[in-house]
Amino acid sequence: MSLPNDDGDPSGAAAAAPAPGWRPRLVLASGSPRRFALLQQIGLEPDELAPADLDETPQRGNSPARWRRALRARRRRRAAAIVARRP
Repeated sequence: MSLPNDDGDPSGAAAAAPAPGWRPRLVLASGSPRRFALLQQIGLEPDELAPADLDETPQRGNSPARWRRALRARRRRRAAAIVARRP
């Protein structure tokens, strides 16, 4: 039995290494100036701002953890849609 590589490929085949200097794009899906400042404090500069303006009112009957996970997923989908529509 072989172990999967970092990409989850069970064949164990080596994944191609990214080009030197390549890094993933950082999209900040928050309009919070504080979140932006915190990223800058640790040396990160977002490539793009895509505030996902969502209703963050907790749904009755959801636990706080479940509500946070659902909100995080909705924010991620909304930000991805915003970025995809930009030229």
